[in-house]
Amino acid sequence: MNYIGSKYRLLPFLEKSIQEYIRGPISDKVFCDLFAGTGAVGRYFKTKAKSIIANDLEYYSYVLNRNYIG
Repeated sequence: MNYIGSKYRLLPFLEKSIQEYIRGPISDKVFCDLFAGTGAVGRYFKTKAKSIIANDLEYYSYVLNRNYIG
């Protein structure tokens, strides 16, 4: 889903930035997407992180992320 505010284009930058600040591989970490929206970031890190926590105020975000992330 494409909408204003999507972080999809930032994914390579986000991954690189996160790698610079964490100790150890992402695969050993729980990834928390605090402003999940359509879930682009959570879906991207789903195969890279140990587990994903997605949070957003909007109900549509809950529905999408429950489907995409679990």
